[in-house]
Amino acid sequence: MSFLVVMRPARDGIESEHEMLEAHWDYLRGLHAAGKLVVAGPSWTGDDPLGVGIFDLRDREEVEAIVAEDPAVTSGAMRAEIRPLRIVTR
Repeated sequence: MSFLVVMRPARDGIESEHEMLEAHWDYLRGLHAAGKLVVAGPSWTGDDPLGVGIFDLRDREEVEAIVAEDPAVTSGAMRAEIRPLRIVTR
């Protein structure tokens, strides 16, 4: 089992918080380099900004711990939803 993480802003104006966003992106790049994060990126549709990430990990608790340490979450800028995902193809 893998996991889809959907992140949404928890407050307005986070696009101007450059330092937090750089820390968030660096964190994601490190997870990707470690082989835990398959893919991640932002998506904006109208007034519905969000970020998505796919973790290729079997343990939900590990994903929860990773998300809890994300600078975007620890700063209170974003909140995350974790959903199970069965990757069918790569």
